[in-house]
Amino acid sequence: MNESRRPIAAGDVIVPGVFALMKFLFHLPVLNRYGYHHDELYFIACGQHPAFGYVDHSPMTPWIARLAQTLFGDSLFGLRLFPLLAGTAALFLTGLLVRRLGGGRFAQALACLAMLMAPVYLRSGNMLCIPAFEPFFWVIGFYLLVRIVQEDNPRLWLGVGLVAGLGLMNKHSMLFFGFGLVVALALTSQRKHFRSPWLYAGGLVAALVFLPNIVWQSQNDWATLVFLRGLNEGTMSEISPVQFIIGQLLYLGPFAPPLWITGLCFLLFSKAGKPYAMFGYMYVAVFLLLILIASKIYYLAPAYPVLFAAGAIAIEGWASRPRRAWLRPASAAVVFAGGAALAPLSVPILSLPATEKYIAAATFG
Repeated sequence: MNESRRPIAAGDVIVPGVFALMKFLFHLPVLNRYGYHHDELYFIACGQHPAFGYVDHSPMTPWIARLAQTLFGDSLFGLRLFPLLAGTAALFLTGLLVRRLGGGRFAQALACLAMLMAPVYLRSGNMLCIPAFEPFFWVIGFYLLVRIVQEDNPRLWLGVGLVAGLGLMNKHSMLFFGFGLVVALALTSQRKHFRSPWLYAGGLVAALVFLPNIVWQSQNDWATLVFLRGLNEGTMSEISPVQFIIGQLLYLGPFAPPLWITGLCFLLFSKAGKPYAMFGYMYVAVFLLLILIASKIYYLAPAYPVLFAAGAIAIEGWASRPRRAWLRPASAAVVFAGGAALAPLSVPILSLPATEKYIAAATFG
């Protein structure tokens, strides 16, 4: 049996499990530091008025805020526990994604390390915010898509539809996942699924899950579209393509680009990655769309786990030769160093005065 197609075994969860535990234990002591972020107070207020929609966001995060208050009262620790669990789950699933794609334990470790150290995931894992849950839905979607490719099982489109629908209830930008997927299907041999009724059944599932928000929008003059139009004319118009690209280099870690760029090239240009080229096209399609619409920099963040996975597999393959064995410790050290350098800016591990000094030093202020 092709190693990339065998079912996930008990041993395959060891490395992702260790890294998931590391992430959980790293955040745990600092989860309630620095007090409430203003966005958290906003979501708490929204959660006091449960609805299937809100002017500037989907309803899931306010629901989670309401659930946290019901379970833990006014505990800041309890409020932030849910985003931490989501980030931990996304990291764990990325490790399983590596295994499903054919990577070994080193590849799992490298991809999980990149997920652990990426500044954007460190930040969102330590506060209640909508981006904290996005990677979770995208990674599940990637995993199901890999299974569709490997098993040629079109019924799994129902699962993709369910994940997409729940992702939309978390944030409307899950539409970018759908856009990238359609482009990727059209550009690869997976276009055969356009002839499958299961693909459209999956789309119907997504629409049904998302239907309550659509109904809310129709009853409230499509408030979110009006809000987004105003946002695009204001804040979003100030983000240039250069700023967006530089942001990708920083938000994922200043030394992580060799890993995810390698992953993108592996998917698009290598023989080993050819069966999964659709994931490379998904990323490129979403990347270009977000530049075109001048989106916020972090909107692309949930697209990176599959690139981390592919890049780790490529490096693992290159390092399999004795003369290239140095690539393993070197790549891990580089990914770790970049994330560690920006960790004090992403997670409240220092006191406020010390953090201010660190920011001043890091920005030459």
